[in-house]
Amino acid sequence: MIFHTVRIEPDKDTWKVRFDKSDTVDRDEKDLRQPLPLGFYHYPETMPDLEAKTLLIHVMIARHEEEIEKLVKSKAALIDLL
Repeated sequence: MIFHTVRIEPDKDTWKVRFDKSDTVDRDEKDLRQPLPLGFYHYPETMPDLEAKTLLIHVMIARHEEEIEKLVKSKAALIDLL
């Protein structure tokens, strides 16, 4: 199975999406990967680019929400110290 890669990276005040379809190594289906919140996803060539990008964005948003929740709790703990 051939995999492509989608990357989402910060670009000043916005985000940049890049697709890489240069990998032509035939990999075993067990190598299927999940989108990573760091901003990349190796997805099977049979998956539409838009679907891969959307899955990756959802994973990244979920990680952002987790981080925001941690920061809110940390801020509340600091306020409690006042």
